[in-house]
Amino acid sequence: LTLVSFCRFRHPHLITLIGHSPLEAPQPCLVFPLMPQGSLRDRLDCREGTPPLPWDVRLRIALQTAQALSFLHSPFEGSE
Repeated sequence: LTLVSFCRFRHPHLITLIGHSPLEAPQPCLVFPLMPQGSLRDRLDCREGTPPLPWDVRLRIALQTAQALSFLHSPFEGSE
């Protein structure tokens, strides 16, 4: 798979990759949409005074993350 193919992935539990710099660049980067409410890391760290995530929300996030990883590792049309 290439980064270009990752730009085409659509799944409800994945953030869409918008683009990327050349991999040969001194500091290659990936471009994702702005997350105005912050990242999951921000929420887990209670940044900007946000309350801790309840355990049921954390469990749902873990399940959705597993579903997204399963999607990425499953065969899809045109992968061969």
